Amino acid sequence: MHRVIGGTGLGDRDRLQRRVAKRRLATMERHVLVCVDDDCDRRLLKHFRRAIDKAGLRATAGMAKVKCFGICTSGPIVVVYPEGTWYARVTPDVAERIVAQHLRDGAPVESHVFHRNPLCPTSVIAETA
Repeated sequence: MHRVIGGTGLGDRDRLQRRVAKRRLATMERHVLVCVDDDCDRRLLKHFRRAIDKAGLRATAGMAKVKCFGICTSGPIVVVYPEGTWYARVTPDVAERIVAQHLRDGAPVESHVFHRNPLCPTSVIAETA
């Protein structure tokens, strides 16, 4: 179990641990960041949620909305970590492909990838997949 350490009070730690459990952080393998700024499609987050649920990946794939990545072209923009795979022009159909192909099978949807910036070396990512 992952423990929160630092300058939080006991009540804060308990609250944080409940949120960690609720968000399934202990089992999360990939995190999807979805731009929901005005230039992007806010509904895309719902498409990702449905596709993740349909694929049975709720325990291993987390999601978060991001106000803006600051790129503001070729949106909507989506990033998948820990691989650091940046996707452009993500439509609901592309979102379903990202879930099935990348989140489930580990293979990025190359036709929409425009940048890569992994959090750790690729060899470490491959060992954990």
